[in-house]
Order: sequence, then C-alpha cells, then structure tokens
Amino acid sequence: MSPRTILPLLLAIGLSACRTAPKDDNGTTVAYDGVSDATEDDDGDGFSGADDCDDQNASVHAGAEEVCDGIDNNCDGVVDEGVLLDWYADTDGDGFGDPDALNQACEPGAGETPNASDCDDTDPEVFPGAVELCDGIDNNCDGVADEGGEVTTYADTDGDGFGDPGTALEECGSTPGRVVDDSDCDDTNPDIHPDADEQCNDVDDNCNGDVDEGIDAIWYLDSDGDGWGAVDQTASDCEAPSGYTANAGDCDDTDAAVSPGGTEVCNSIDDDCDGTIDGPTATDASPWYIDGDGDGYGDPASVVSACAQPSGTVADGADCDDALATVNPGASEVCNTIDDDCDGAVDDADPSLDTSTGSAWYADADGDSYGDSSATTLACSQPAGTVSDTSDCDDTSASVNPAAAEVCNSIDDDCDGAIDDDDDSLDTTTGSTFYTDADGDAYGDPSTGTAACVAPAGSVSDSSDCDDTAAAVNPSALEICNAIDDDCDGTIDDDDPSVDTSTATSWYDDDDGDGYGDASAATTACSAPTGTVADATDCDDTAAAVSPGASEVCNSIDDDCDGAVDDADTSLDTSTGTAFYDDADGDTYGDAGSVVRACTQPTGTVTDATDCDDTAVTVFPGATELCNLTDDDCDGTIDDGVMGSAAACPAESCLDILVDQPSSSSGTYSIDFDGTATDTTCDMTTDGGGWTLMFADDFESTPDAGWSTSATYACGAWSTLLGGYGNTAGTEIDIIVDLYAVPHTEAWVELEYIALDSWDGELAYVSADGTTLFSQSQDNHSTAYAEVCGWNRSFEGSYDSTWTIDDTLSHTDDDLELIAGSTLNQDPYDESFGVDDVMVWVR
Repeated sequence: MSPRTILPLLLAIGLSACRTAPKDDNGTTVAYDGVSDATEDDDGDGFSGADDCDDQNASVHAGAEEVCDGIDNNCDGVVDEGVLLDWYADTDGDGFGDPDALNQACEPGAGETPNASDCDDTDPEVFPGAVELCDGIDNNCDGVADEGGEVTTYADTDGDGFGDPGTALEECGSTPGRVVDDSDCDDTNPDIHPDADEQCNDVDDNCNGDVDEGIDAIWYLDSDGDGWGAVDQTASDCEAPSGYTANAGDCDDTDAAVSPGGTEVCNSIDDDCDGTIDGPTATDASPWYIDGDGDGYGDPASVVSACAQPSGTVADGADCDDALATVNPGASEVCNTIDDDCDGAVDDADPSLDTSTGSAWYADADGDSYGDSSATTLACSQPAGTVSDTSDCDDTSASVNPAAAEVCNSIDDDCDGAIDDDDDSLDTTTGSTFYTDADGDAYGDPSTGTAACVAPAGSVSDSSDCDDTAAAVNPSALEICNAIDDDCDGTIDDDDPSVDTSTATSWYDDDDGDGYGDASAATTACSAPTGTVADATDCDDTAAAVSPGASEVCNSIDDDCDGAVDDADTSLDTSTGTAFYDDADGDTYGDAGSVVRACTQPTGTVTDATDCDDTAVTVFPGATELCNLTDDDCDGTIDDGVMGSAAACPAESCLDILVDQPSSSSGTYSIDFDGTATDTTCDMTTDGGGWTLMFADDFESTPDAGWSTSATYACGAWSTLLGGYGNTAGTEIDIIVDLYAVPHTEAWVELEYIALDSWDGELAYVSADGTTLFSQSQDNHSTAYAEVCGWNRSFEGSYDSTWTIDDTLSHTDDDLELIAGSTLNQDPYDESFGVDDVMVWVR
C-alpha cells in the first residue's frame, strides 16, 4: 500500500477514534453527538467545547503533544501528523529493506524494517555487509560487483593477518584463512609478523631481516659490587652482562660504601652520592644554632645538624631574643623594659642595671609638679616625691613655677627669668591701660590701649585723639577744608560751624548736568554744592551734549567747545558723516575701496560704491557686456551673454556657454583649447546639451595623422571608410584623441562600424579608454543585409552590415583612446571591417 493510500486511511481511523462514546455516572454508554458541550469538561483536562475533541480522554485536547497512536491528540483535525515513522518492505527477510517500498505508520507491518539500504530485496544473500562473491552480483550493495576481481591470496595459518609467501593462490576475493598479504616470515607463530614489536629473544619478530634490533638496554659497570654503576662506563645488550647493573649514579665505583643507597656520615665524603658532602643527614652530625642577630648567641629553637659549623650558626643556644643583637647573656642591662642580659630580671629589678641608661628625677618639695635641679636621682621608673622637670626657680613656694601667671608684683612668678613688664606672658589685667601717642600731640589713640605695670615709652593715659597719625589732628586743632575732622568734634568741613572758610573752593553751576560748569555762576564751599562742578569751561550750559568732553559730530554745532565746527574740526567723529567714494573715471559709480566719510561731500566723490573698475569709464553697473574678457557690467561674470561668440572671449566649454546662456542653439562657438581660442561645434540639445566637439573625421580627405592606419576604402553608397576591404581584418584601428584640457566629466563617441563580406560569428567591438561601447558576434550570412561594397561574389551568402555607435561614458582625462577592432581570422580580401564618420564630444 502506498503512503498516499495509507495516510487518508489513518486519518479516517484517527478521527473516528477521537469520538469515544461518553458514559453516564453508572457507566452506561450514552448518545454522543461528536461535539463536546461548550462549557462541560468531563475528563477534567481543563479544555471544553471546540478545544476538546474527546472530552472522555484527558490526554486529548487542544495543544496536547501529538503521539503516534492513531488518535488526534491535539484536536487539530489531523491524526499522527509529523510523528509517523518510516518502514520499508523486507521481502527477502535479510533485515534490510527496499528503499522504494516505503510505509509510514506508528508500528511496522509484517515483513517491514526501518532500514532502507537493500539493493536487491528478492535475494537474502544480497545486503550491505554481505561477502562479495565472484558471481557477477553486487553482494554487499556497495555499488560494485565482484570488486577486486581475481586476486592472489596467501595462507594465514597462524591467523595474524599476514600470509605465507610460499602459498600463493589466484581466487576471486579472499577466502577464510587466506589473505592478500605475503609478508609473514613465520606463519606458525601469530606473534611473528611485520607489525609485531621486536623482542629481546634472538628472533626476527617483525620480519625485517634483523634480530633484536633497537631494543638493547643500557647497563652500567659495577666495579665495587654495591649494585650501582658508573654512568660513564656502559654496555648495550638485551640482558645485563656480568659485573653490570641497570642502576646508574655511583659517584665512586671503587668504594662499596659509597653509592646512592649509602649512609652519609661526617667523613668529608659524599657517601650517598646526592652531591652534598657531610650534609644534615649525616648520622654523626653536631647541633648548631642560628645566630640571626649576629651577637654570638644562637636561638635555642633553631637547631641545625651538620658535620661542620654552617655559616650564620653558633654552638651556644642561650640567646633569649635572636632578633636583637643587643640582647644576649653577655649584654648589659639597660633601661628599656627588656631583659637585655637574659637573666630573667628587667630594668630597676636587675641589680646589674647600668643606671647611666636611666632617667634623671628631681625633688618636688613644694608639690607644684616642678622639680629642683639640684636634687637628682637616676632610675628607669620615677621614684615617689620626684618629677622629671627641673624648671622650678623656687621649690619652697607652690605659687612660683613655670606654669604660674606673671603679675605686677616685682617677682619672677613663672620662672622664665623676666619680671613684670619685661615678661611677655604678664597678666596685664593686674596693670594699668596706656594709649599710643604716635604723632606726639599728647593725645592717645583709643584703639591702641595697652595694659602694663609701668607706662610704655610713647604712650599716654589720654585716649581722645581721632587720628594718631597726624599731629595736626587732635581735640585742640583748627577745622579746615580738607575732608578731615581736624578738631575731633565729630563734624567735618562745611558741617562744622567752626570751619576756616579761607580754605574753601569756588564751584560753578552745571545746569545741563554734563560735568562742565558756567564760569558766570560761582559758589565758595569746602565741597561742591548740588548742581555745581569745579570746571568752568562749558560754552553752552543749556545743552548737555555740548561740552569740552563731547565728540564733534556733523550737526553744524561746536560740540566740543574748541571753536571749530564739523569738517573744520580735526577731532570730528567721521562716523557721523556720510560715506563718499572716489569716482576717478567720472562714470558716476564709486570705488568701494576708497571710502571717505565727511559732513559735506568732497569734490570727485559719489555716494555710489558699485564700480568694479574705477579706471575705465566704460565699465560700471548697467554697462553693455562686450566680448573682451572683461566684466563690463560689474555683475561678477565676465562676457556673460557673449561668451564663446568670438576669439576675443573663448569659453572653457560648450557647457559653460549653455549655463551662461540657457537658450543658446547648437552651432559654432569659440572654445579655449589648451590656451588657444578655437572654433568648434557645440551641441546644445542632445541629452540636455552642452557637448563640445573635440574630434571629427569622415575620411573624405586624408585621415587624421593620429590614426594607427591611413588606409581608406571607397565603399560605394557608404562613402569612404578608414580600413575596409583589403585593408583591415583581425586587427584594431585606434587613435588617441587630444581633449585640449577642456574640463569635462563625460565623453560621447559617435561612429559607423562597417562589417564587410563573409563574417561567420566573429566579434566586432569598439571601446573608449577601456570602456566597451559596442561588442557583437556578427554573422553576415543573412538576407537582412545587402551587398554594398567589398568582394561581390555574385551569389547569396556573404553581405555587408553597418552599425551606428552612439554612446557616452564617464571621463575626466586630457585624452581619450578610441579603438575599433575584430577577431576576424581570414584575409582582408575575404572578410574585413572599417569605420566612418567618427566624432568625439565632451561635456
């Protein structure tokens, strides 16, 4: 049954299996309409209605995993989709199935297998892995019958896979007990064959013709018989020669007591051959103690065994601190809270203490914590009734000591050697206040009060001076106009009724508030009254803009009171004037680079600044543009409107003319060819226009000298060609066209390519600077063409064809290489080509 037949059948069985008849609470089957109730969930699987296609089976519902069981487990209307297994018919029962007999099902049918690799399911002797026989059949299904054919085999009696060369037999494939290998040198012993490892047994185990090769061991001469040999006296053999051993490393093969297994003792010999003589492992070594601090006494916890004293060790191990060289049994006890001499007693508790290392302590009879320097005791710790201080100057008075306050009492209270005012630390509250009289006017500065036992030099008890830097300022001085309170009464100058008016100043009314006063209105006072100034130079006190400090501007007024008005005043602010420009050529248009600012227009100037050439009366804005390489109308463009119209104003290119004159028509214009004005054709319409003709050749006269050939051919109605019949066949016609530095980004090539006579599919091509413009396999054996020129055979089969090349390419170089060629392989009198009407444009 084919898969196409099986699948619909399984689907039908599965869909019917999904519709299990429901039962009531007593187990009695009830009618089931094939659709579960929209809300009931009889099987408790959490799905109902359309989501459960069998509400009597909790493993069947929407989203359930589909398994191969003939049931629509996931309620998608399809049974066992995606899970069916592939089974193949095994008709001959050899365990291998026919790949063309597929059955998809959950379980295999009778005589089916999952293997699909049998190449003949009618023959049980044919399957993958079967023994290939010489019978013309592919027995092992490897795609080859009787592979190997007749081969020579050899008996392999010992079953080691290698045959006896004396038992050759020709057969189709190898039979059991025979192999195709003939390299066994002993077919009675399976341990002897070419792949065997050579053994030390006087036998050629690997059949290479050599016995015991490459497996000899190294043996060492043992002269003293201690089981250890000298490394420099060896022998090579499978077994140990007499007097030799496998153990190497004896450092003295004349002494049986010396070997790597010997016992090290203190005898100046390396008894155990470890490279160390009399090392710490010597059985009779002595104890030594590390002396880390180098004081001659060792650390008892750092014992080292050695035959001879190691560096950094001593025989004495009585040091109680091996980190300090100053601590050992031979040291002196000093005041440092350390048991320096290792006797167990520290500092003052040690009778052997060196008291010179202690501190000096001094008697404090008056108990003020300050000691008498004449009563000294040396000790590590402070004795009772002593102090470390020696600064008490009177140990009978507790109120006299370095910490006491110095007061006015003619005693050195604080023991600093200074008394009363001579002591910087004096408690000045015990003295009187005195004031500095710096200016010597007998009046003191109240801000400089100084307390002292006795008045300091330059001070007084008076404190009423209001300025102690000026002797003329004090309560008894005369008030004058100087912005100073001379008499210290709290009022200054005009505010003091006692001011001396002879010291006052003259002030002048400044009615316009410009800081300059009217000389005719004066007032005398120390300070300027409101509305007055000290200056009397205003020439108009009614105008604030007029004063000696004002700027002269264009207004017909003497603004700065210097007697000169406007342009006549050298200090005039010209920015207030008008800008005038030189008009040297008198065309009423001024030079913007020659501006003059003034109140009144100077002769030879104008207010216009748009002249682009003030030396030429014919050049100005609005003038007629001429063909003269000059910007006659000052619009920023030279020869606009006439560019290219004559040799006097050649254009850079035809495109420049079109940009300047968009309505220009095609025709002849003057273009700059490498600095030379040259008449050429401008195409102003094709593809947007602006094309400059750089080269043209129709070959009606002598071809351009740049062509690779000068041969021409008259081709009847097609005019004269370059190349052509009898001239060019399987070759190229080329030329390098000079573009005369005309700026461009494109090139446009036009030409006629003519193929003459019996072209048989050969290639015709045209290229420009490597860009292919035309390429065609041409066959002229067609009535689509006609006999025009060339070889007229007078019978059908060989004609002439012409192809128009009209193409553009991106291009910026100063020249362009044009090539026309063919792959013709016959004489040019049999088949040929030529070109005509060649034109190269740029834009």
